[in-house]
Amino acid sequence: MALFSVWMKTAILSTGSAMPAGEPTVNRFTFGIETQRVLSQKLHSLLFLRYNYEDVRLRNIESLLIEPILRPDQVVRLSGPGVSFVIDTRQRCERRLPGTIVGEEETIRGGEVCRYNQTDATRGQFLSADFRVTARALGGNTSFMRFESTYHTYYKARRARNTVFAGQPDGGPGTFVQSARSERQRTGR
Repeated sequence: MALFSVWMKTAILSTGSAMPAGEPTVNRFTFGIETQRVLSQKLHSLLFLRYNYEDVRLRNIESLLIEPILRPDQVVRLSGPGVSFVIDTRQRCERRLPGTIVGEEETIRGGEVCRYNQTDATRGQFLSADFRVTARALGGNTSFMRFESTYHTYYKARRARNTVFAGQPDGGPGTFVQSARSERQRTGR
């Protein structure tokens, strides 16, 4: 089963309720297209493919004290593809009779009935991996690659009055790609 979606957002962000002339603002335009594919119903694994374009512009920043810091990033355009993989085996296990909740897939493990549950898990894992590339060749004004991953694990300790322990390491490397020409422009050499 594949799902296909397209989104487009525009926003003007301001610091006050009314926007007097000359007040600093952020203009943002976002366009995205995404599709997803279910790889395994049993493991709840999904693959997402997407393309994003973002254009963010800072307006009227002259009155801000940090204006010299913001000036190089007054116009930021990001454009590029991304891919995400998710696998989710989180379950809630409890002592009850099987079949009391109609229509849910259940397994019996150690005298407990377990069913898929994202929000109140007592066992299982959740893994997500995301890779994104942004490139000047695709209309952006900066280039980078980013990989980000999260992992959650859940374990219920019966000896500790059925306390559920959860762990979550996050991380990922990223690289900023800068051409020699833009480095010369930045340094003035």
